[in-house]
Amino acid sequence: MTKHNIATQIWPFRKAYGEDLPETLKKIKSIGFKGVELCRWFDWTDLFDKWSTEEIKAACEDTDLEAVSVHIPYYMIDKARLEELVSFCEIQGMKYAIVASLPKTCFKSKRDLLAVAEKFNQAAELLSSSGLRIGYHCHQEDFKTVDGEIPWEILFDNTTTDVVMQMDTGNAMSGGADPVHYLKKYPGRAALIHLKEYQDHGPVEAIGDGKVDWDRVLEISKKLHQPSWYIIEQEEKQFDPWDSARKSLSFLRAMGW
Repeated sequence: MTKHNIATQIWPFRKAYGEDLPETLKKIKSIGFKGVELCRWFDWTDLFDKWSTEEIKAACEDTDLEAVSVHIPYYMIDKARLEELVSFCEIQGMKYAIVASLPKTCFKSKRDLLAVAEKFNQAAELLSSSGLRIGYHCHQEDFKTVDGEIPWEILFDNTTTDVVMQMDTGNAMSGGADPVHYLKKYPGRAALIHLKEYQDHGPVEAIGDGKVDWDRVLEISKKLHQPSWYIIEQEEKQFDPWDSARKSLSFLRAMGW
């Protein structure tokens, strides 16, 4: 059976990444991952920006690890920043740039969220000739009602199919949502999906230890979305991120994934 492309988000390993980029990527590769999703341009930390674009590219090539996509702050889809974004992604050879989260001010009203949707649409249109696709990654606040409606639905009901819906299974469930419901509601939108475990009370170490119905999630993802990559992001601070990554990947591979 052909194994699916499984990557990891760099976020759980951010401290190690900031200290030693090459060794961190080598360790990620040794666990069995084929790719990595990077972070970039967050103005509250220098962990992700201390390495040049060329250094990241060289480290990925040395480890035969593909740079799948990059998590970015919302302000990076401003028109004035798109050229910089495209340059970085072209050098890395990546096709996706995903807004990690939205500022709290975006959730004040439906009108604010519609403005966000329009900004995504404009950026996607401007990027259409570059081959780079932008998207949005969910957190629990995306499923808490604003003016009586669900922000996630406001955004993806009002964005074009060029805007990627990066469902995060654990984050959706922490917001009271069923990720499978949204995977069914917006077929073809999840070109990348975050695989994260969830349980109602207390932290959970690895995929397979919680309440996510992985058979349903993976079946629907493959059937309706055919993601380019499945990306693990198990990030509870109570657990060693390397152990969590190993256990999570082993669980998925044991499922035949």
